[in-house]
Amino acid sequence: MSAAGQNVRHVGDVLRALHTDREGLSWDLARHICDAVDYYRQSSAGAAAIVDQCALQVDAILGQLDSGEESFDTSAARDNGSNRAMDRVPLTAMMEAYRTGLGYLWRVIAAACRDAGIASDELVAVADRLWQAQDLFTQAMSEGYTAAATEQLLLHEAERAAIVEAILQGATLGQKSMWTATDALGLPEHGSFVVAVAHVSDIGRHALPGVENRLRVADIHSAWRLRPDTQVGIVHIPTPAHIKRLVEVLNSYPDARQGISPIYAELDATGPALHLARTALAAAPATGGLIIFDDEPILVTSVAEPEVMRRIAATVLGPLATMGSADRQILLTTFHVWLRSHGSPDIAAQELFVHPNTVRQRLRRLESRTGRSLTDPRDLTALCIALEADQRLAELR
Repeated sequence: MSAAGQNVRHVGDVLRALHTDREGLSWDLARHICDAVDYYRQSSAGAAAIVDQCALQVDAILGQLDSGEESFDTSAARDNGSNRAMDRVPLTAMMEAYRTGLGYLWRVIAAACRDAGIASDELVAVADRLWQAQDLFTQAMSEGYTAAATEQLLLHEAERAAIVEAILQGATLGQKSMWTATDALGLPEHGSFVVAVAHVSDIGRHALPGVENRLRVADIHSAWRLRPDTQVGIVHIPTPAHIKRLVEVLNSYPDARQGISPIYAELDATGPALHLARTALAAAPATGGLIIFDDEPILVTSVAEPEVMRRIAATVLGPLATMGSADRQILLTTFHVWLRSHGSPDIAAQELFVHPNTVRQRLRRLESRTGRSLTDPRDLTALCIALEADQRLAELR
């Protein structure tokens, strides 16, 4: 509608004249935004999807530019931002739409003012008022969007945490609930998974801060839960290469004590896998480090049950109790280094800075004291488990 044909002389008259064609102006604004902004241009709904929002902005702008009020009512913009966050419209698209839309409205208002013969100083005042409105409306929209998006994020994270906890506890999920769970977690129902567990030193503090994002960068999908004593993750491992990437990421937290379960094939089998991951965690060094359950069978066996651990250590290494503590430790340290040296007295001697014959002599003393032969597989296994158990017990003392 042309404002010039209505014999108007003041800015307020021009704005009211434009407002009489609110519906047409709202459609023009909606179509302009859809043409100018990529997000809306790619939408199949077209201008019809945003015309109501545009009408609210037309009302807000035309109704307040010449109101004489010092401040603008930005509630419509705030509500619009909140609603669009709920619709998952990108904030960048919203910002561009506001900038583009207000620029379009200014051109319409300026043309109408020129047609009506509005003085240039009044037009400058309107322009200044409109740019002030653009800042305030855009800020209000952004604040509304951020508040709603944050609320959505917190709600989503709370839902994810509840689902992860239910799966970790071995809750039985029906098919519909399982679909909901896999959709929320971004994990498949079937495949290859591991549970990763890290010890938490302080309640409420992550042992592995940012681990989910780091894994995502490595193309590994996971879902994590912070518990009072541990940080626990369900990790999807589609190929052997992914387990290597997982280990690399977890090793980037060298001070955290961590354990990884064996691979399992069904998401609803996470509960038992968590138990094995916690067992691997119990075998991790007190100073930090990662233990993979399947890679350290003797080590994890030695810490599986504290009472069993104490019994084995006492039974197998009990005969060493009559020795002085320093002599006992020399024999156990020599045995430990010999094991790490793959049973080579020569290599063990180099690490211990002694002659190989000294290593052999100490090992014979260990055999004599315990009554177990290092050449008998059963005796050697018992001594290995007892040694690991003794070291873990020492850490707990």
